[in-house]
This record gives sequence, C-alpha cells and structure tokens, in this order.
Amino acid sequence: MSAADSPETLRCSVVKLFTVVKEPNYYKPWELAYQHTSGGSACIIEGNRILTNAHVVAHQLYVQALKPGDSKKHTARVLHGDHDRETALLTVDDPTFIEGTVPVRFGELPQRNPDVTVYGFPEGGNELC
Repeated sequence: MSAADSPETLRCSVVKLFTVVKEPNYYKPWELAYQHTSGGSACIIEGNRILTNAHVVAHQLYVQALKPGDSKKHTARVLHGDHDRETALLTVDDPTFIEGTVPVRFGELPQRNPDVTVYGFPEGGNELC
C-alpha cells in the first residue's frame, strides 16, 4: 500500500452529499410528492468525479457536496445514474473542490477476512466516521 492509499489519506476523499428530492406520487401520477431533503456518502474518483449510490441522487432537484472539515458546500451535477447497478457519477464545476484529495482507486477483490477501514457519514450524522 502506498502513502496515497493509506486510510488517513483516503479519508479526505470521502464527501457528504446533500440532496433536495421531489419523488413521484405513484397514487396520483400527474402530481409529484412534497419536496424533502436527503443525502449520503460518496467518494472522489479519477477524473474529478464523485461516485455514490444511485438511490442517494434519485429524483434529485439539487445536489451539494461537502468535504470533511470544510464549511463550504459545492453544487454538484449528476453525470450518470445507473439504478440497475446502484451507482451514480457526479461532478463539481468548482476546480478548488478537489484540492487536498486523492482519487480513490479500486483494486482486486480482497482475500477472505482481511482488516478493512470504512469511512462514511452515517444517517443523520454530520461528522465523518
């Protein structure tokens, strides 16, 4: 593992997403349900993109991204969502957003029972855990 792949370095590449959502009303298809907020965790990957789960940005009207320890939320745009694979790619137009981050890389499948480190923002939490 290189220094760029250390858990502490990669910790800076985990972001919190804030989403404003307006879902369809399946009982009245001509209407939309009330607007509400949601969110989830994501990680910065190669190409200045953000990878998250598709359900985090499903039916989104507006998305913002926040890096750990930062106070400024940046407007994000969904580039692609794939609900069959439960993944979504986003981007942030502000080039300063990725400063101080290292893109997360994906390698081979791990061996059985390895030690792992997992980072994310738990539901209702504002601190990276």
